[in-house]
Amino acid sequence: GDDTNPDAIIFCDPFQPNTNWPAAGSLILEGGVDKVTGMNEIGDHIVVTAVDSIHIVTGRTGATFAPIKVNSNVGCTSHWSIVSHGNVTYWANPTGFYMGRLRALEDEGMIVEPISQHMENTYSGIASGGWDDIEGAYHPRYQEIFWSVKSAGASTVDQLFAYSTAQSRPLNPPPDFESGLDLRFVWAGY
Repeated sequence: GDDTNPDAIIFCDPFQPNTNWPAAGSLILEGGVDKVTGMNEIGDHIVVTAVDSIHIVTGRTGATFAPIKVNSNVGCTSHWSIVSHGNVTYWANPTGFYMGRLRALEDEGMIVEPISQHMENTYSGIASGGWDDIEGAYHPRYQEIFWSVKSAGASTVDQLFAYSTAQSRPLNPPPDFESGLDLRFVWAGY
């Protein structure tokens, strides 16, 4: 989205990025989206984020593209924070880091869970308004996602959050907290 069409996804012809955009067309996200805040891939689809919702675009060409709102509760504020790994997408917003797994290509078809609930104090130290500056990348050798963050009062990036995709078990049920730790979401460091 841009200032003229904040709820639009504008695309070019396949393999023709130097064409006169939007030569091939655009999609409008339904449901009162204030602005498209990010895009990435998830499986064979495109994940599109807004401040308070997540959408999936299906199809292979402009003629067959179709947007589906798969989550209407949590969104993303930083395009650069979006990291896809397999059929899971991870991102940041002002309340924490999240992961989304597609269970179906239908309305509300994405299961979204917070993955940073055990480090709320550390996460709350991110500079107010600095949510757009969070950048993420997947490191295949270490099987970890790294997010660079600027803490309150810092003029440059001064923190690194590392989430272990190898050690985390997000498909496990929440634990009985009397019997042990929650190992569904394992942080390698922050």
